[in-house]
Amino acid sequence: MSAKTAMLLYLALATPALAEEPTVALWGWGGESCGRWLEIRQGRATMPRANEAMTQWVLGYLTAYNTFVSRTGDVFARTDAAAINVLVDRECSSEPQQLIAPAVATVIRLQEHREDGGSDE
Repeated sequence: MSAKTAMLLYLALATPALAEEPTVALWGWGGESCGRWLEIRQGRATMPRANEAMTQWVLGYLTAYNTFVSRTGDVFARTDAAAINVLVDRECSSEPQQLIAPAVATVIRLQEHREDGGSDE
């Protein structure tokens, strides 16, 4: 099995698990709580540039997903970073105790469900 095939298999199996409970090492902002995400996004934290750093973490996660897992190569085609952040805001608001990485994984799965013809509900 090639290294790329192994990575694809790993990410395909690990990403759905992240939505329920992290089973992989989470580096950077992905290991922070959604409550912390919301605090920073709403300007209630005093960390300079934290919002930008969180956004870059999410975009890196999406880039890895697009590279190794996505069938289309761009799960959020025609969507910008601000809109993706709003989707993460919404997911984090519904469950502030969850970690950012599983929240982003859920946002990705919901987007793919919409692309496959499913509804938002």
